[in-house]
Amino acid sequence: METARKISILQDLVRIESVNDHEAAVASYLATLFDPYRDRVTIERVPYAADRDNLVVTMGNPAGRHLGISGHMDVVDPVTWRLGPTIHLVVKWSMIGCTAAVRQI
Repeated sequence: METARKISILQDLVRIESVNDHEAAVASYLATLFDPYRDRVTIERVPYAADRDNLVVTMGNPAGRHLGISGHMDVVDPVTWRLGPTIHLVVKWSMIGCTAAVRQI
């Protein structure tokens, strides 16, 4: 994947309104990233509560070894932010902006 595409995905994730307990939109977006691989992966949405879905993507041999990656998909209330939920500056591999470091998926 090209660097520009990686940055674009992270910017998209940061822009999704997912304040405190609204992860479903993030799960939907992440699921679309796996659409081109639907013949090789299983995509499962696991509801936790209203508008709070987890996403499980399984690839490879289901009987084989497993690796789990976990990350939270919601952010804190923006009333405490000085800037809006966008990436304001991208310099090499550093992103500056609210939630740029929070949303580590």
